[in-house]
Amino acid sequence: LVYFYKLIQYQLQSQATERSAIDDTYELIGKVYLKFDYSLNELSKKKENLSRRDSQIDNYYLDQSLAYFQNLLHTRNKIYSFDKIHRIIANIYLKKQNFNQALSHCQTSLDNQLRHKPKGNISIAQLYFIMGDIHRRQGSSNYA
Repeated sequence: LVYFYKLIQYQLQSQATERSAIDDTYELIGKVYLKFDYSLNELSKKKENLSRRDSQIDNYYLDQSLAYFQNLLHTRNKIYSFDKIHRIIANIYLKKQNFNQALSHCQTSLDNQLRHKPKGNISIAQLYFIMGDIHRRQGSSNYA
């Protein structure tokens, strides 16, 4: 475009240049802008499709993780504690924006931690924070 503008300046300063040559140059500039606009539209469409595909992949892996940790609840493994599994499941539901399930698992984890951990434990405070945030997102600020 810079060179087109320089060409127009030269054509306008030159008395010998015909009007049709200047018109042709402006037409070429217009075509460049149209092509650029078309390219931007195509790029935004592709970006939208990519983000939709990324979202589908995210949901797939969230579902897989959810199934894995729900299975761990029933098998009671030695790697994760009961309250930690519920907390992980709560976070998965939170990412899926299933707030009721997230709250339910947060509450289960909290109840278990209140029975087994000291009151000043940081993970208890974090659970209260997460639960407050969920209530805020649901619009029930009385509970937040």
